Amino acid sequence: MARYGLLLLNRGTWNASPVLTDTAFFGQMTRPSQSLNKAYGYLTWLNGQASFMVPGVPFVFPGPLFPDAPADMYAAQGKDGQIISVVPSKDLVWVRMGESPNLGNGDVTPVFTNDIWKYINRLPCSSSLNTNRLFQGEIWPNPGQNVLRFKGQESPNYWRIFDAMGRLLAEGSAQNEWWPGELPNGLYQIEVQFEGEKRRFPWVRSEAK
Repeated sequence: MARYGLLLLNRGTWNASPVLTDTAFFGQMTRPSQSLNKAYGYLTWLNGQASFMVPGVPFVFPGPLFPDAPADMYAAQGKDGQIISVVPSKDLVWVRMGESPNLGNGDVTPVFTNDIWKYINRLPCSSSLNTNRLFQGEIWPNPGQNVLRFKGQESPNYWRIFDAMGRLLAEGSAQNEWWPGELPNGLYQIEVQFEGEKRRFPWVRSEAK
């Protein structure tokens, strides 16, 4: 699900290879596909529109569908709370999987997604991160275990590792390879720095099978 979200974030391109070449279809996924419900594209729900409708309710509501999310966010909303949320302006994708949140039926309302955004907005993310994408690269292997490498045009000179709540766990100087220490399996954020520019990358620590 996350990889599909990344494919959407990159407008149908994966590692410089076009996967979705129908640009007209992609445009209809990410903007209103019809006039009845301005908050619906092709298989995606759109934020930042002047009004919206929700399944099973024959009324038009004013305002954005997800008021606590960025205006350019769009989402795939599946049964039992399966969600893919894509935000181009934040270079962000998040997914929600697992069991039904028990809201009374299988069709999870936009309120549930918006509640998740309320929690995301409380995360202690640094506002000093550079998001101009000049510093390109990736953390590898991902998922990985004990040794991390940075694959990119430049070698970072510093690294930090944070847990999923943004708490600093370890830091140090680095070139292309470093040891993050003993960590439980889970999702982390790896921040790398090169000549004052910083970027964070999601990293999954997982035992090999």
